[in-house]
Amino acid sequence: MLLTASNNPSRWQRHVLGGIAVISLVMGIGLYWLRPEAAGPLAFCWRLGAVAGAAWLAYDDIQRLPAWLALLLPVVLLIILWRPKLLWLLLPLAIIMFVLRRLTAWTTHR
Repeated sequence: MLLTASNNPSRWQRHVLGGIAVISLVMGIGLYWLRPEAAGPLAFCWRLGAVAGAAWLAYDDIQRLPAWLALLLPVVLLIILWRPKLLWLLLPLAIIMFVLRRLTAWTTHR
């Protein structure tokens, strides 16, 4: 049966994440064997494979995230994959956004 958007999109989206993880890790192994001096692309393949694999494992939990966080998370992950040192800047910003969201939700429900 062909998977389309009409017959359970969450199922095929999870398969796509798993496929990206496997392909990226296989490309990382191939780069390691064929061109071990290519450190940048090799690191990108390993990181992308690890993050996509983690997203594949946590896909059901990711579905329950609030919409604003579900949109922000992939952008932040891509930035961290691109420049890992920016994690120290993005992590406090994410915590501040989370706290402010909780405070605004708390004050509006009082």
